[in-house]
Amino acid sequence: MNEISLIQDELVKISMPNIPFAELEERERIENKIRNSNNAEQREARKQLEQWKNKRISPIWDQHWKQFKQFKADESRKLALQAQISELSKPAIPFLGYLEEMGFVKDGKLTDIGVIASEINEGHPLIMAKMYDETRKLNRNELIAYFGCFVEPENDDVYPCEHIKELVNKTYETADFLRSIEKVESPPNYWNVYEYWCQIMCEWMTGTEFEVICSTYGIYEGNFMKAVLKVANIADEYINIATLKQDIEMLEVLRDVRQTLIRGIVIPDSLYLRL
Repeated sequence: MNEISLIQDELVKISMPNIPFAELEERERIENKIRNSNNAEQREARKQLEQWKNKRISPIWDQHWKQFKQFKADESRKLALQAQISELSKPAIPFLGYLEEMGFVKDGKLTDIGVIASEINEGHPLIMAKMYDETRKLNRNELIAYFGCFVEPENDDVYPCEHIKELVNKTYETADFLRSIEKVESPPNYWNVYEYWCQIMCEWMTGTEFEVICSTYGIYEGNFMKAVLKVANIADEYINIATLKQDIEMLEVLRDVRQTLIRGIVIPDSLYLRL
């Protein structure tokens, strides 16, 4: 059974109880007023709540109130489940026809750039494949900073690396172009490019200690380690691509880069990363 079917089964279990909703919604309104009011209004709301309870002293009203609160929680959960179904129903990647229009497939077979895309799992396969030739002008630290564009950010903050600003702008343009080819849209975040980790990765490559980075940018140590390992894995995939293309210059740029990235506290068998 697929994930959508499992969620639909959960939705079926959510039902509406046979309770006096209007009166219970009145109590909910009063309790919300108590929480959100001050002084005189709050005292008046407390008096109203007492009056409400005094008119409904039967134990059945306690049961009704519990059922009402559970129903409210179920309704919120129902909306979340419906949103999941909507998200899962969208295509994870563009359809094969779009890949052909984008240049990744021809006559049912992968093109050279399609082969590059097939080697990328940690980063964005389509965007990074299109941008490979552009990245050949970067030095070692700039390339690692660029890989940070494809790591999920901690938040909405942006820490751009000035050395790769032009290339990042081209990457945004490439993502927008590929997105424009789609007839059925991918999930909203599929084409996202981020600038949260770019400068951070550049500083890590130039020897800044993790304590300084985590303190400066407000990053949890475990999340920083995950990001570095993600970038190291992207670098490994780039090495595979360079090997396939016999790109000696790129191989030289990335020579032993994993040892530079994975140092100090950043170790693959960390408790933070153990599944």
